[in-house]
Amino acid sequence: MRKIIIFTVLFLFTFGLVYANDNTTNSDRNSQKKQPVLLYSINPEYPSEARANHLEGDVLLRITISVEGKVSNVEVAESSGHDILDEAAVNAVSKWRFIPARADNGQTIVSAVDIPIVFRLMG
Repeated sequence: MRKIIIFTVLFLFTFGLVYANDNTTNSDRNSQKKQPVLLYSINPEYPSEARANHLEGDVLLRITISVEGKVSNVEVAESSGHDILDEAAVNAVSKWRFIPARADNGQTIVSAVDIPIVFRLMG
């Protein structure tokens, strides 16, 4: 039986290495002093159908984080090539919660980050 590993890059948030979405102007980037901080996450469930068919892949999600710290939008920026894996990643990440980003004046602001999710079967 194969061991299943789902690797999400939660450590990127822990160490402040969040991938910032580059759809902002220079003035927007300069005013965003504090990136969002991950508070709560769940790993995507590896769908049993994907496991049975030995499907693997990398999904890059572009998420929008509201001023309340909720994920308000999730887009698949780069597909794994398998809808079932993409959907599992979207379903999990949409439940994540954050301390929202703050502008240099302390105001909470909407932000966007890219989240890579890797689905691999090991063993």
